Amino acid sequence: MARHRDALVSFDVPRDWIDRTVVAYAAPDNGTANIVMTRDTLADDESLESYADRQVQALADHLRGFVLEANDAGEVAGRPAIVVRFRSSGPDEPLVQRLVVAAIRDRRVVAFTLTAAARDAAQLGPLFDRIVASIAVEES
Repeated sequence: MARHRDALVSFDVPRDWIDRTVVAYAAPDNGTANIVMTRDTLADDESLESYADRQVQALADHLRGFVLEANDAGEVAGRPAIVVRFRSSGPDEPLVQRLVVAAIRDRRVVAFTLTAAARDAAQLGPLFDRIVASIAVEES
């Protein structure tokens, strides 16, 4: 068995199970600003670009008022990445979001979704830039 470890808990996991860890942090003052990280694996015939396109299509299909603003190739932590910026209608107010999908290793990807209320987007943009710039990929 493999072992999952994080700062608070550890437990055994069957070795062939796929890590689908979701990490989420929210601003303490309003709950709208947040960052969520998920992990996934590319399908055998899938590129990073086609994976990101599939994620964007799923967002467009499920988010009310979805408007794509940018979809660009880039680099995060020295790895190929796709950075998508979009808006949507949140339950209480308009949202501005950024999806950063980065290749890590062994056809695995991490996706960071950064969300802010549209009214706070200009203020939170530099913070979100710093968070993305701080991403590091462990090699082992």
